Amino acid sequence: MENQEAPGVKWFHPHGPHEEVTDRLRNILRDYPDDQIFYELLQNADDAGATEMKVMVDWREAPESADGLLQSDMRPWQGPALWVYNNRCFSDQDFDNIIKLGAGTKEKNVNTIGKFGLGFNSVYHLTDVPSFLSGSRYVIFDPYIKYLSSHLKKNDSPGMSIDLRANPECLQMFAKQFQPYHDVFKFACNTESRPEFDYNGTLFRLPLRTAELAESVSKSSDKPICRKHYDKPDIQHLINNFKEDSEKILLFT
Repeated sequence: MENQEAPGVKWFHPHGPHEEVTDRLRNILRDYPDDQIFYELLQNADDAGATEMKVMVDWREAPESADGLLQSDMRPWQGPALWVYNNRCFSDQDFDNIIKLGAGTKEKNVNTIGKFGLGFNSVYHLTDVPSFLSGSRYVIFDPYIKYLSSHLKKNDSPGMSIDLRANPECLQMFAKQFQPYHDVFKFACNTESRPEFDYNGTLFRLPLRTAELAESVSKSSDKPICRKHYDKPDIQHLINNFKEDSEKILLFT
């Protein structure tokens, strides 16, 4: 049976429930305050079956040149960052879960303590372009479709994934993009010495939203995901709180 066009269909335009990614993320942050960031990442590591999680604060400044980046707009995000490592690689399901902004995707699995895909988004308190390496894949998100706009179409998912084992030339073509990762928790970007790229674990890089970046986002967006910027005292406060609660948290994990 052939599909027939309904009478008057040319008069109608798509119009239904819709929520921008940035609006959804901003609403999620209301339910996940910034003092839960480390706890959510710990939950995610536990979900993946990791036995260890490591955190490092990196205060290196952004480079002056934008050469070798995915896009020149990424330059200010190459500065101070929070690194979070765990010793398990993502499964295919994990890669799917982390991009879901609906209800938690692990709630039916009694062996996990987190809602991977929802709580992870608490990292948007700190950054607008989180990225991570896991196994052979590099993933980076850009909810505003601003910092990676040359690689993304307006209606595409606001992020992208690169298989570095299948495309090792990316490590050289975008060397500055991957440079901050070098020697962080045993990551090496030398494709000549390691042609079969496979990172043993998962490494998140959360570049911190500086005062300048927060001001820039507020000017370009009427309703930014988060207006707050994070400096050394702010990050130290989050770390101190996590240390104080760590024994209690581990008791229940």
